[in-house]
Amino acid sequence: MTGTAADLPLPVRDHPQTRSRPLIEQVYHEFLLQNHDPEDREYADAADQIREVLIHGNYLSQKDIEICLDFDLTALCNPPEIETIRHLHEALTTEYGPDDEHCTN
Repeated sequence: MTGTAADLPLPVRDHPQTRSRPLIEQVYHEFLLQNHDPEDREYADAADQIREVLIHGNYLSQKDIEICLDFDLTALCNPPEIETIRHLHEALTTEYGPDDEHCTN
């Protein structure tokens, strides 16, 4: 599956603390494009897909999740599937956003 830590260059994959905002944004961008459709993804539930594929699959830290939460959906150039992408992003916000108990703020 693309858009996971396995697709990252070896030094980045082995040293997650060296990951930068642009790299996390790229991983999240690819995740949104490849996982927006509940019919085509591993988990039908958006929260499960985010937790298992995005967060666990990429070994994302809370700081990495915060970068994903700040992702600008306009960077996707309004693809035809923008509504399902928006739903997936909203699920991330609901599960891991600032008002959630998972946040350390």
